[in-house]
Amino acid sequence: MLASHWLRRFPLLQAAACSTTRPRGLYTQFVVDDKGPVEDLSDKVFDTNVGSLLTARDQLDPEVLEIAINTINNANRVEFYGFGASCSVAADAQHKFFRLQLSSPAYRDRGCLRYH
Repeated sequence: MLASHWLRRFPLLQAAACSTTRPRGLYTQFVVDDKGPVEDLSDKVFDTNVGSLLTARDQLDPEVLEIAINTINNANRVEFYGFGASCSVAADAQHKFFRLQLSSPAYRDRGCLRYH
């Protein structure tokens, strides 16, 4: 039920994220080339990641987050499914939830299995 709620809202969240205005030069994506110094590359990588984390934090709905936490807390098992580029995300989530001592298998499509 929670997943279907997010699947329906995902396109709206994407559109909202694209329309959000931020101050130019602050935590934006950068073009990377091999002509700049390593320090610039490091700054660009970290700034982009910090910007992504801040955007995610700003878009979290506390009520929905609380529902998700309670749902996971009361679950006996959480399954992760990865297709295409999401295979590594499913595997990473499986490892994180395993540390919480929660049964958490990760299922990946056949294409992913060729590369693992």
